[in-house]
Amino acid sequence: MKRLFYLALAASLTLSNISTVCAKGVNLDPSIKKIIVQSKESNLNSVNIITNTIKSKNSHSEIDIKYPQVIDLKDKQLETKINTIIKNTVTDFKNETEKIAENLEKDGLSTHPYIINVDYKIHYNKNNLLSITLSNYSYTGGAHGTTDNVSFNIDTKTGEEASLKDMFSSNEDYKKIINKFIREEIEKNPENYFQDATAFKDILPDQPFYIEDNNIVVYFGLYEIAPYSSGIQEFKIPFSNFNYGVKTNLNLKKDRVKVSSKIINQFEEGYIGNLIIPVVKEIKNSNIQTAINSRLEKDALVFNDKLKKDGMEFVKESQRLGIKPINYFGGTNYTVYQDNSNILSLTVLYNQYTGGAHGMYTKQAYNINLTTGKDIKLKDVFKPNVNYKDIINKEINKQIAIKNKVTNASQISDFTGINDKTNFYINNGTIVIYFQPYDIAPYALGIQEFKISLDSFKTMVQPQFLIK
Repeated sequence: MKRLFYLALAASLTLSNISTVCAKGVNLDPSIKKIIVQSKESNLNSVNIITNTIKSKNSHSEIDIKYPQVIDLKDKQLETKINTIIKNTVTDFKNETEKIAENLEKDGLSTHPYIINVDYKIHYNKNNLLSITLSNYSYTGGAHGTTDNVSFNIDTKTGEEASLKDMFSSNEDYKKIINKFIREEIEKNPENYFQDATAFKDILPDQPFYIEDNNIVVYFGLYEIAPYSSGIQEFKIPFSNFNYGVKTNLNLKKDRVKVSSKIINQFEEGYIGNLIIPVVKEIKNSNIQTAINSRLEKDALVFNDKLKKDGMEFVKESQRLGIKPINYFGGTNYTVYQDNSNILSLTVLYNQYTGGAHGMYTKQAYNINLTTGKDIKLKDVFKPNVNYKDIINKEINKQIAIKNKVTNASQISDFTGINDKTNFYINNGTIVIYFQPYDIAPYALGIQEFKISLDSFKTMVQPQFLIK
């Protein structure tokens, strides 16, 4: 509860929800001065950067803004694309905060000008990767102001922003490594964090980060896992901690779909809910985008509401019987596998605990054609008249034989073949067939996944599903 209070307080002080993508066509204050910044790293494939400055003062706000602008790229469209991403974030923060300050002054509720400051830091600028953070500070009254850091990790060849997953090999369990590192750091000085931070479980799919030297730096905003006095919490993880290293020379596909997180926390007698719901952005067809987001949220809420109802009824029944009740738990999290080539493929993991030795979890895949908005079925991946079931069954049986050789006790023994409803997701030239706990193996073996490269039989596969 304490954490929720602080999160709410932080939200009210920040006054705006900063997004790295917002509407175009909003002009900044015309009083902009430009200062040339020498790149901190004169390395191969760096970009030149200047500083734009905005300073103004009136009865309702004092503004001091510095933000970066990329210059001298041969591809001017690419240069504009990169600069628009950064400039729009600054514009959004400035305009929204100014508007609130102006309205409060009109209503006679403001006793002093709002302070709006923006500065930035270049963390990495080489190998076609630009990693920077904007520090957005506002003071709106009270004991202190608030700072929100916004990071950009941009592939300067395409102008696309990298998410955390883009920095790693598909074989790297980067979340597990990062989560373990964060837990260990928290345990060294638990007094610096909220009590419930010691139960930290997982980074977000869209977790903010930046690259600095040979480290990937994951950070949490004010009040997220620690009180204001502890500041913005940063965790610097060396590249060497990862089995396959960290990719810094990226080659991200253009016009990718963006996916961010919507978080819903619930605390009721008999139920604790922690929903992390994917929100899709920048799909060209807004109707398709709305339909996808409505579906994703509806599925999560249906899962949540049923568990909450069951948990609250269990408390009443426990009280009637005179036994100690427990809180049911429901949680969702997601992973994005493909967000390009008009294909969106992601999975949502549904976790629940209702008592007993362990909880239960299932994974639901969403494979969507972004041109039509329709679900992609397994048969759609293959050309007509291809006996794809036999092809996949043979591949799965090969992998089961290998898995069973290295498994000491539990065995995968219940696989009889795929069908039209078999679960799968798509990952840039690979399909992954998976089975829920208990489907083909004991619970202890978890969700069973079988990765199948489509390149192995590419003449039978629809071309849009192959790596280009």
